[in-house]
Amino acid sequence: MFLRETLRSKGVSSERAVAAADGWTNDRMDYFQTNESTVVTWRVTWQNADERAEFVETYDSVYDYERVNSLDAVSCREPGRYLTTSKKTVTVVQCGD
Repeated sequence: MFLRETLRSKGVSSERAVAAADGWTNDRMDYFQTNESTVVTWRVTWQNADERAEFVETYDSVYDYERVNSLDAVSCREPGRYLTTSKKTVTVVQCGD
């Protein structure tokens, strides 16, 4: 429900939001804060790579982010949103703001 409603709040149609959220198995969100930066990580796991890809396609349509191969490439010295994928997971990192 969280995924569907988050996408709907960004203007995604009900049908597309339902399809994008289908196949979700679990997720975890963590929040970190230091004197220099605030970082939120969100890792979403899907039943399979096709379900993951459908979510990423919808996510692409409403969010600006930089795609990275590894979270090692993210320093969070500047505000930004980053996304990385593996076979069945999507991890989003929001630095600052």
